[in-house]
Amino acid sequence: MWALACRLSSVDQQKNNVSLFEIVDQVNLPAEVFGEVPTAISLPHEVVSQWRRLVSTKVDDRELLIDIAIEFVDPYGKILQRALATYSITGGKRRLRIRTGFPVIVVTRPGDYVYQMSYKLAHEEDFHSAGSIYMEVTQLPPQGT
Repeated sequence: MWALACRLSSVDQQKNNVSLFEIVDQVNLPAEVFGEVPTAISLPHEVVSQWRRLVSTKVDDRELLIDIAIEFVDPYGKILQRALATYSITGGKRRLRIRTGFPVIVVTRPGDYVYQMSYKLAHEEDFHSAGSIYMEVTQLPPQGT
């Protein structure tokens, strides 16, 4: 699995290539957005990921139903946002590309935030960690300094 956060992505319908625009790995915010309670900041963006079967389609080419969770976690380890959906890797296909849109980010303080990616198959109870995307949230210096 690989994943990146970006402002926008596009899929070329003829070549099936994906293009990512304005990769987001750092967000600079004014001091007044940080406080006692989590604050939602308008920042439309997408988490684009590609998932791949671990077993060759020559061995097993059945359809796979997979639940994928994306959690946005603050520097304290608190989950601030969560997206959960079920996807299908159709029979005979090896890969699945997913674009998950987020209209906002939720912040608590400056620091290192992370999108934690996890999955589980339809017959499983527990999620398995698949990877992470890191995002640094920094505080802008006060105006006039």
